[in-house]
Amino acid sequence: MEINEQSFSTRVFLLLACFIGFFGSLYPILFSFTEVAYMIGPRYTTFLKISSLLLWVSFIAIWKMKKWGVFLYTSVIIAIQIVEILYNDIIPWSYSSLILPIIVILIIGFQFKKMS
Repeated sequence: MEINEQSFSTRVFLLLACFIGFFGSLYPILFSFTEVAYMIGPRYTTFLKISSLLLWVSFIAIWKMKKWGVFLYTSVIIAIQIVEILYNDIIPWSYSSLILPIIVILIIGFQFKKMS
């Protein structure tokens, strides 16, 4: 009985993390179609679309309890933060852009040992 309850709680936490992440990754896709993104340049819009796609892939892997999904998510988030800092003169970077990824990483981090 404990195994089923533990599995259920694991799935609830992962569902929460994936739900937050899926909706959080919609913002870069929507932003990539704005005039501000096009003013920055085509490389930036392409980067936003590719990074959003990779985030979706990582959340599918996380939902399937794969560790590589956590590594992919963390790598993409780091790349996004680096690019945002590099484009700081056009789009101001702030610490608040780290809030959602940190929440997701903390939720996933508690389930990391259970992943394959």
